[in-house]
Amino acid sequence: MAKEDTPIFSVAKPGKLITSEDWNLIQRELRYALRHHKHAVAGTVDDTSATSDDAVQIGTDEIADNAVTAGKLSAAAVETDKITDQAVTAPKLADGAVVTDKLADKSVTAAKIADDVVTGIEDGAVTTPKIADNAVTAGKLASSAVVTQKLAPSAVTPDKLSSTVVATLTSQVLESLARPAKWISPALGDLWQTPPQDDNFKFAPVGYYKDSLGFVRLRGVARSSTAGLKGALLFQFPSGYRPSHDLLIPGRILPEPLLEVSEIMGMNFCVIRPSGEIFVFSQMPQTRAGVLLSVDNITFRAEELIRR
Repeated sequence: MAKEDTPIFSVAKPGKLITSEDWNLIQRELRYALRHHKHAVAGTVDDTSATSDDAVQIGTDEIADNAVTAGKLSAAAVETDKITDQAVTAPKLADGAVVTDKLADKSVTAAKIADDVVTGIEDGAVTTPKIADNAVTAGKLASSAVVTQKLAPSAVTPDKLSSTVVATLTSQVLESLARPAKWISPALGDLWQTPPQDDNFKFAPVGYYKDSLGFVRLRGVARSSTAGLKGALLFQFPSGYRPSHDLLIPGRILPEPLLEVSEIMGMNFCVIRPSGEIFVFSQMPQTRAGVLLSVDNITFRAEELIRR
């Protein structure tokens, strides 16, 4: 029924019976009012040609932008199954709208996180159980990110090393072993000096170095003008060249002059302390002008390796 079919308003008089025409008129008015009532966007044309008795519903295109706000929706009015896929995008979410307790377990996967989105992670937040197997690859590690201190004991096993890595390491070790030793000449204690070079003997001065395996090696000869030595300081090793415990090493001490020596007399030994000092003890006759101490071939493992 079109709008034009509606009869004009007729005033009912008291005592007048309602006729069939009057009843039909009432139905027409009600049906028209039911179909005609709706909320629409301003400027749209009413559809009065509809034959349905249902109220005309409001279509999505008739709702103005931002007309439906959160305050106009009742609690739980918008359920998950009423939201189309990808309908809720990041720009539509207010800051702080999505908090941890609103996320289902395992709902945020790596594939849903854009590159460089996750920043400001607290120390200790990402623990080993939270990292999936094979999630951390070499391409995701910054240069020098994995250092020795961060590796657990026995973490690097032979099966984790490629043949190229093993070959490179082997080459480096062999190269370091073949590298000429860089001898260090220490400052000797007050009772010691480097023996003079003469036509008979040309001794190397006292020196030391540490090889690539962490062993400290000594060489050379020192001279003391005092025969009886009771803990005379020869020199002191710097940190990184010291033993982890006291070392007692039989001394190689001979009286001067060597050309007059017929036998080795007395007991002689050196003590190397964890603090680096080398002390010399001897029981030589005081009639001797002095003693010569040899440290050639003294070797021990250093307390710690030099970091290269």
